[in-house]
Amino acid sequence: MEISRSEVCPGSVDSQCQPVPSDFGQCAGPKCTKESTKRCARCKVVFYCSRDCQRNHWARHKHDCHLFTAVPEKLDPKEQEDMVKAHHREFRRIVHKYGLDKGEKADLLADFLTNSAENSSISPQLLAERFNISREDASTLLAWVEIAVRFKEANLDKPKG
Repeated sequence: MEISRSEVCPGSVDSQCQPVPSDFGQCAGPKCTKESTKRCARCKVVFYCSRDCQRNHWARHKHDCHLFTAVPEKLDPKEQEDMVKAHHREFRRIVHKYGLDKGEKADLLADFLTNSAENSSISPQLLAERFNISREDASTLLAWVEIAVRFKEANLDKPKG
C-alpha cells in the first residue's frame, strides 16, 4: 500500500471525476499530530504524514479501509452494518470539520440532501460549491448517504413477519 500523491474522488466511477486540490487532514498515525495532504492510496479517506505513520496505523485502519472500498451488495449483513458505521464516522468527521453539524448549517445540509436526493440532481461538485467544502469531502459525504439509504432499505424497511 502506497500513499497517493494525487487526489481523486473516492469511490467514484464517474469518468468525469478530475483530480481535485488536496485538503489537509490530521495524520491518523498513532500519537501523531501533524497535518498532511497524503491519503491512503486505497480508500482515499485517512491522512498520513509518512510511511511510518501509515504502517503503524495499518492494523487499525485495515478493516475500515476494506469497508470504505467494498461493494455493499457483496458483503454479509454484519459487514454491511460495519460499513455503515465506518462511513458514518467519516461523515461525522467531515460535517464537524466544516461546521455542518450545528445550527443553521446543519439544517441547510439536511434540506439540501433531502431535496436533492428526491430530484436525483446532487453531485459532489454542487455539494462542494454550495457548502464551501472540498470536492473529495463532498464525494465522501454523498457516498455515505447512498450507503446509509441502501442499508436502511435492505435491512430496516423490510416488513416484519
